[in-house]
Amino acid sequence: MAPPEYHLESFWDERFGKENHFEWLGDGQQTILPVLRDTLNTHAPSSNQQKTEQEDIPRLLHIGAGTSTLSDDIINIYREKFGNVKEATVLNTDFSKTAIERGNMVEEARGSRAVRWERADMLAWEDVKVLVKGSKDDDDVELFKIVVEKSTSDAISCAEDIVLQPLKPSTSSIFPLLQSYLARQPHLNFSIQPMKLLSLHLAAVVAPNGVWLALSYSQERFQFLAEQEGKETQSEICPSLYWRVEGVRGVDAPSGQEAAGVYTPRIQHYVYVLRRTEIRIDLAL
Repeated sequence: MAPPEYHLESFWDERFGKENHFEWLGDGQQTILPVLRDTLNTHAPSSNQQKTEQEDIPRLLHIGAGTSTLSDDIINIYREKFGNVKEATVLNTDFSKTAIERGNMVEEARGSRAVRWERADMLAWEDVKVLVKGSKDDDDVELFKIVVEKSTSDAISCAEDIVLQPLKPSTSSIFPLLQSYLARQPHLNFSIQPMKLLSLHLAAVVAPNGVWLALSYSQERFQFLAEQEGKETQSEICPSLYWRVEGVRGVDAPSGQEAAGVYTPRIQHYVYVLRRTEIRIDLAL
């Protein structure tokens, strides 16, 4: 059986054109949001400290925002922790332009500048690299400290392996480390799993020691990181150089709860905390 077409932009544009709200793997209140609160506690001032400076408030990238209420919950938690936050502290992205147009309309109506929405295919380097820039013509970059996603990795995992061909040195459509790797092996027939490519792209836009918080239905979603650890030969395109699984917690899914007189099998979802290593990626973004 073929996997759902969750990796296709057309699938999401059609779905979001008809659907105003849907929560993949629940609304996050009992799963990923408590982990985000704990993460932000390491940045928020204690009661006897002065207020956190705006530049110290961690910038957050929310991928696959869709029609979930998670984007609202994220900025509400930020305001609880830090009060007012500066422009574009939270960046919501989605594959679907329909979701982005809707998100921007909501933020415009609210008059909020703390939240920004950008359409991005997280497997396309030309989309990813501009997320850390104030504008496409801006040479300065501001890396993210936190990535949040709710089942976006699950959707991306439905895609087939991506076949890459060596391109001209001037191209900007392939992640530079991959481009360099392919250039050294011009006759290599090379393909990469979508989750590995996503991991490399996020490693480029997340600061060292940043975190990636992911809610997934799969207990093996990031197994590829563990499988690569400890290998004697690791190239610069090995995702485990840049990410390590710091923790994973199973939580009961709503569909696995017992009802009066009825028992349904226990189903779990998994909250992952991935830590960005100290290895820097020196890129001309």
